Amino acid sequence: MVYYIKILKTLGSVCQLQRTNILFYMKRGIFFSQSKKLPENTTLTAALYVPGNKATNVDGFLSPYLDFSQQFESLSDLEFNIRQRGLSINVRHIVSKWKEWKELEHQQQQLEEKREIIAKKIKTLKNKSGSKEMVSELKQCGKKIREQVKDLSAHIWDLEETAVIAALQLPNYLHHTTGLDNKQIFNLSDKPSFTYQPKDHVQLGESAGELVFLNNSPTAYYLKNGLAILELACSEYFLSRFKVLGYMHQSNPDFVKAIVVEGCGVQYVDRHKFNKVVSQEADLDKNSLHLVGGGSLAAFSACFAKQLLEKPEYLPQKLITVGRNYSPSNSKFPGLLGCRQSTVVDVFIVHECNPVQEMQLLDEILLTLIQSYIELGLHFKVIQYSAQHLDSHEAAAVGVHIFSVSTGKYHEVGRISLCSDYISKRLWTLCKSSGRPASFLSMIHVRTCHVARLLGLLMENQQQEDGTYNIPACLKSIMNIF
Repeated sequence: MVYYIKILKTLGSVCQLQRTNILFYMKRGIFFSQSKKLPENTTLTAALYVPGNKATNVDGFLSPYLDFSQQFESLSDLEFNIRQRGLSINVRHIVSKWKEWKELEHQQQQLEEKREIIAKKIKTLKNKSGSKEMVSELKQCGKKIREQVKDLSAHIWDLEETAVIAALQLPNYLHHTTGLDNKQIFNLSDKPSFTYQPKDHVQLGESAGELVFLNNSPTAYYLKNGLAILELACSEYFLSRFKVLGYMHQSNPDFVKAIVVEGCGVQYVDRHKFNKVVSQEADLDKNSLHLVGGGSLAAFSACFAKQLLEKPEYLPQKLITVGRNYSPSNSKFPGLLGCRQSTVVDVFIVHECNPVQEMQLLDEILLTLIQSYIELGLHFKVIQYSAQHLDSHEAAAVGVHIFSVSTGKYHEVGRISLCSDYISKRLWTLCKSSGRPASFLSMIHVRTCHVARLLGLLMENQQQEDGTYNIPACLKSIMNIF
């Protein structure tokens, strides 16, 4: 607790989100920025894996499970995965460097074994008052092997930069249900139509005195009066829908280490985009903190990092939280549709790697999510994403989309992410029971509701000609409680 208080005191004076000076000006809830890049004095380094030559000045909390044999078995499948995701990764170069690195490690191990044998021989000869010439000769041989190991270590460290760290940038495998194109799996009613010129949610909110945008930070906004109560009602609505199914309410940290951010699939070269908190020069590219919010995949994953669950009968662990979420960059969309921070309702499930159980959990989540949005009475559709629309940690994903009258586009308000054991292998989340070896657990992350985005879309879709908007009955009943 004292540590976090110290961090919060530091934020006002020395906190720097990304290494840029940003000037903002605002027009109708949209912030435009002009940035001036600050000089970089250090080289960005990966936090998830620390090569041997940097191990003396970087703290490594854990090292990921490095077994890519299954991925490297079929290069054609791996290249197909990369191609479908639209990524630019030279798989064959990584595999070549990986094999070279493993071969050098094998040579190093053989040399170390020879050194041990020589050391034992020297000890034996000394105990038996053996020939000094033979002892001297063995020592010279040992010294020569030590120099060989030293030279070999330098080559190994260089390869770790290109082989190991590059291999960790590879994405999750593609689930068999992930197709080449987006697929609509559910749709409710039609797009809203109006006999008058509809307004956007920023106009509606400002005219009602419920929504205020300020220019003191990117897309800073305040919810007031009825809209603030509606935010609480939305959070409580989705929270209650899952708690009745046995999901446990959990509170997560707002800050996580850089190693957790990378463990969730963010490439280390992009890590600075994720609200990096810099308190001193030494924290720039090492174990810096990131402001992600308690409603995030990283916050949940941090709670399970380096955990060994010894009672599988308590699985699956089904958790839910209501917290803040901080997106890494500004959006081109106006107002609440592109805000950087929002209240979210997130679900996180940890379970054993069992395809049958996984499908049962996905069916439960999808059914609950669809029923929840049906009761809101808004037009929405559910899309299963193609590989090109997946994040690195996702093997498959499904999104809930609601239409915006102002932008003419659909906006994601919910998302189901199938993570398999991708994150648990990187952050060491395992399960072990008597008589069975330890195994990595699978994870499912669900953004049940991006509340700020839902508020804006609800206002636009339910608006009346006089500038007011209707509130769904299921939310109005909750609002009466507050």
